[in-house]
Amino acid sequence: MIPSKARRISQKISSLNYKRVIHYLLTSEPPISRARISKDLHISFPASSDIVSKLIREGLIVEEGKGQAHIGRKPILLRVNDRYGLSVVVQIGYEVVRIHILDISGSLIKREDFDFSRNQDFPSLLNEIVRRIEEIVIPLLSKGFDHFLGMSFSVPAPIDYRNNRIIWSRFYGWKNELLPSKVLVLNKQVDVFWENDSNLLAYGASQTFGDIKDLLAFYLGIEIGAGIVLGGKLHRGFDGMAGEIGQVLVPFKGQFLELERVISEESLVGLAKRCFPDKSMESSEHLLELLEREAAKEHVKKELERIAETVAQFLAVITIALDPEIVVFDGEIVRRFPTLLEMILGKLAKLSRKKREVFKAADEHADFAIRGAHRLILRKWFGLDEIEDLH
Repeated sequence: MIPSKARRISQKISSLNYKRVIHYLLTSEPPISRARISKDLHISFPASSDIVSKLIREGLIVEEGKGQAHIGRKPILLRVNDRYGLSVVVQIGYEVVRIHILDISGSLIKREDFDFSRNQDFPSLLNEIVRRIEEIVIPLLSKGFDHFLGMSFSVPAPIDYRNNRIIWSRFYGWKNELLPSKVLVLNKQVDVFWENDSNLLAYGASQTFGDIKDLLAFYLGIEIGAGIVLGGKLHRGFDGMAGEIGQVLVPFKGQFLELERVISEESLVGLAKRCFPDKSMESSEHLLELLEREAAKEHVKKELERIAETVAQFLAVITIALDPEIVVFDGEIVRRFPTLLEMILGKLAKLSRKKREVFKAADEHADFAIRGAHRLILRKWFGLDEIEDLH
């Protein structure tokens, strides 16, 4: 008979190793062999083989062919089963919602965008989002995807994590809105995760640059925020307000303005209207495109330089104070205004006295915020909190 205490310890180790193998499979480049799992995780080969066999039965991994071997039998290769489950990442942006349907590996299966009114209340918008998700997911689940893993929302507002509420969205006027932890989809309760843009950006970037322990992420879009990773952990602050820099007053053109009134999608639309008054009745989308396209014109360039100087001075203070290994940028401004971004990064590198390569900007190949949202879903589904905290 194994004493009960020893049995509990053995069960704990077995459970931990099971999750370690899942984490390893989700974060490693395929294909992978049983021997590689055993070697890299320092788990005995029989134990790792038992875990792999269990995961194959559960449908998480599949075998695909054989690898190379100099001596003995060729190893059977493994990979994560992409059809194990679906995740949904929802980004609420500048009068637009972007719905991303991802497989378990994080590959995009489908994306759908839809516009909504700035005056729409939050509960009705959430209902519309869920309805659209159901329409997209139903045919996918009927085509062989086994599980609906969860949904993750990126919202342009600070969040009260203790009470699961939006504190206040300046742009939309949402205040004290309840954020449900589960939503009924296809007659099933599905886990829902809520996070602001900048924190998701920081978390996703930390997953991408796994060996980086101190990271700073600036989100420039409908809101302006900073996501902070210190010692490998996302830092939200005492009340979840760490990084809420959009309302900080900065000197600009002889007065003090909130940072979001200097640089945000809304402020840049206003700038475009002032620079091109004959185009002021065009859509916000067209005005933003026009501003980037005409950025080389002297009167436009002058305005952008002023913005870049103010923003870079403010961000340099934060960068110097936290001294991160990497500073990441993302958001609609980053993606749609390369001219303004380069102005900001050039000045920021100079003012912070950091090398230019320290600063990383997201592009079509590196969507850090979506990766962060997807990882939150997987972390909860597989119970990986304690595993990720070990890394």
